[in-house]
Amino acid sequence: MLKNNNQEVLRRLSRRSMKAERTRNFFAVLAIILTTFMFTSVFSIGVSLIQNLGIMQIRNLGSQSTIWLEQPSKQQMDQIRKMQDLRAMGVQVSAGSRKEASGEKTVALWYYDTVEYQKNFIPAISRIHGTYPEKQDEIMMSETSLAVAGVKKPEIGEKVTLYDGDREETFTLSGWYRDYIYGKAVSLVSKKYVQKMGLDKRENKTLSISAQRGMKYILYKKLQNQVSMDQIMAANGVKRTQAWESSFSEDQNNAGERLVVVAVLLAVGVIIILSGYLLIYNVMYISVTKDIRFYGMLKTIGTTPLQIQKLVKKQVWHLAGIGIPAGIFLGVVCAFGIVPAALHALAIGGNDAMPSRIQFRPEIFVATVLFSLVTIWISCRKPAKFAGNISAVEAMKYNGQYQEKLRSHHTKRGGKIRRMAFRNVFRDKKRAIFVFASLFMGMIAFLAVDTILGSIKLENYLETYVPNDYVIYTGTDENNEQMKEQKRSLETMAGELQKIPGITSFRWNRTADIVLPFDEKLYKPFLDTDQMIAQEREESIKFYRRAQEKKNKKSMYSCPVISIGKDDIRKYNERAEKDQRIDEKAFEEGEICLIGTVDTKEQAQQMKGKTLTLVERKTDKESTIKVGACLTSMEGFEIGYYWMSIGAPEAILVSDKAISRITDDPGSDNMILNCRKEAEASVTKRVKELVKSNTAVVNTTIKSEAAKEFSTSIMTMKILGGGISGILIMIGVLNYINVMLTGVFTRRTELAVMESVGMTKKQVCRMLLWEGGYYGLISMGLLLTFGNVIIFLFARAAKTMADYAIFHYPAGVMAGIAVVSLVICMIVPAVVYYMISKESVVQRMRREG
Repeated sequence: MLKNNNQEVLRRLSRRSMKAERTRNFFAVLAIILTTFMFTSVFSIGVSLIQNLGIMQIRNLGSQSTIWLEQPSKQQMDQIRKMQDLRAMGVQVSAGSRKEASGEKTVALWYYDTVEYQKNFIPAISRIHGTYPEKQDEIMMSETSLAVAGVKKPEIGEKVTLYDGDREETFTLSGWYRDYIYGKAVSLVSKKYVQKMGLDKRENKTLSISAQRGMKYILYKKLQNQVSMDQIMAANGVKRTQAWESSFSEDQNNAGERLVVVAVLLAVGVIIILSGYLLIYNVMYISVTKDIRFYGMLKTIGTTPLQIQKLVKKQVWHLAGIGIPAGIFLGVVCAFGIVPAALHALAIGGNDAMPSRIQFRPEIFVATVLFSLVTIWISCRKPAKFAGNISAVEAMKYNGQYQEKLRSHHTKRGGKIRRMAFRNVFRDKKRAIFVFASLFMGMIAFLAVDTILGSIKLENYLETYVPNDYVIYTGTDENNEQMKEQKRSLETMAGELQKIPGITSFRWNRTADIVLPFDEKLYKPFLDTDQMIAQEREESIKFYRRAQEKKNKKSMYSCPVISIGKDDIRKYNERAEKDQRIDEKAFEEGEICLIGTVDTKEQAQQMKGKTLTLVERKTDKESTIKVGACLTSMEGFEIGYYWMSIGAPEAILVSDKAISRITDDPGSDNMILNCRKEAEASVTKRVKELVKSNTAVVNTTIKSEAAKEFSTSIMTMKILGGGISGILIMIGVLNYINVMLTGVFTRRTELAVMESVGMTKKQVCRMLLWEGGYYGLISMGLLLTFGNVIIFLFARAAKTMADYAIFHYPAGVMAGIAVVSLVICMIVPAVVYYMISKESVVQRMRREG
């Protein structure tokens, strides 16, 4: 057979078909644009959200470092520097603190070496102006420090005066930056400054270590096992063994949040692929069935099945060439323009640790193009194959419906219009299923978003996590002089807080620094935690035994002891199960305590009634207390401890009487305040003034601001989730409109014949209204059955993501969707019929003939 080169003919046919099928082109391009737009915007926003969560974590910690070692030796540093999992190792030196002119506010001075500043510190700050100090008198200040020093409009080279007691020190401003550690005024000084002060010695240094991604815990275990600890001199003049310090809890919390985001992205991605496939497939399938006689006639003049498939695919790829770039452009505008602007407009204040920027990731756009092309290829493959494989004779007889034998329906009362309409809906079962699936997915996506956001109520969040108007979390340094100064400042602040007009209650939760004589049998429920594997458990037991034998109090088995008030115990008993409730009077008298946390209720029962021995770390003062109940969760308690030993209790909660018996010199955990509603603004302003520069204040929670931030987050989620689910609903509606538009058009001869044998236009219109009604009613039936199951699963997912969530059934939204979808489903076929029925029956039948 001679090869027939007719590529030019196929191209010409493809161009002419494109010009003739403007309605098809509009729907196909719109489908491709929507699919590509959702891929681009959703994944750009999602990937950026994951990255921004990581940035927020680093900013909240104040450094990329998660492991620290006091007074490191050169040998230790050389050994650590060679470790494979190390990201960066820097050195920090505290240069003490300085006061501003009034002597009320304090600025902490620190020196960071080059590695610490560039690798560990810069990722935790933003808005950097100027450079790190080099000269002896230069200083780089945080925005908080500038405010403390009274510098409103900083300039490079500006003189800043601070005070060390009565001694005045004048620094030259080399730069400034924004940090995200609330209540901490920190400034950086040069290496020459610490050398001048005699602080560049081993005993003043702290090693700051960050690990490679995902290797933090592994590096920490390697450091514990491979690096030998030295004997060092503590600030109080007592010798002790070095000990590693670490912070992983914040990282674990954000890792959980990132997993949730990844899971949501994958779920949304699957929905986008399916929805895009359904719409593009439907458009192309209807287009092919509409032009099937044309393809049949091409076959009669010798066109091969492969050529017809190429003809169909050429049109699709031409439309893809228009739709994909347009979709990417709209996705970029949405992801990089509209969303950041919305987030910025909704943000509370300008010091939010969570960035609102969207990261530019070229791989996202490459992946979007590939996903879109694959979706389009899969969608057009079957319609093209159908057009190529149908014979010329079958094509000439094809009328847009499946050519299957229909059953006769006999009735003595004439044909019922609603029954005829029902049979018409399922004439083409495949097409009907596609429409139902598309409508169902769009509606369920919208309802799922409403269910999740409706379950996460502001009142429930505040009641669970922010029950008090103000909570000021505190902590003191180990340096004796600084600790005394900080304790005095806290006493002063506590007095000032109680004097604020409008305050209705004030409570100061105190702490005791104790060790627990290690008893493997007694503390077995804590050692048998799921967070440790068997080998780690054995290593921890050996470590604690060794520390106790050597009387190394820094490394001995211990946990925070924190006092709580009567209201805390009353609320605990209200929410606790019957066997976990405690005697409130015995707790107040200091006879019993709460201890936590363990993994199971069985472990909690094992600890109940046990007697604990508490030894104050400094004075060796010994006291005992019984366990009233052991907790599986610390939720519901306003406590702010910042450390825990592996395999040890998370905390022991006692009364004020108990804390007075355990220690003569209690520390500070937090201060809790409540105020009258009308005085909230003035109280908030005064509280912020008091905590702003107090170096003993670690963090402050303000209920009104937490409520605003929570509302902002929910509004952002509603905008993003509602936008995505709205587009999915639009795809479903477009699918339906496209099916009905083409369905009614291809049945115009059939409808004309019905009119010719006595059916009125009003009856035809009623039949089409019934058909549309069935589409709407069946979709709602699916929603009320399978949809309710999915909604319930999403409600459970909301409870998993947020323990304060309460199941919310979206009855109002479902009713609204039902009404709107039913109206659309009924109006569309009637409108299409009105468009094609303007001519007479004879003219319509003759035109078709």
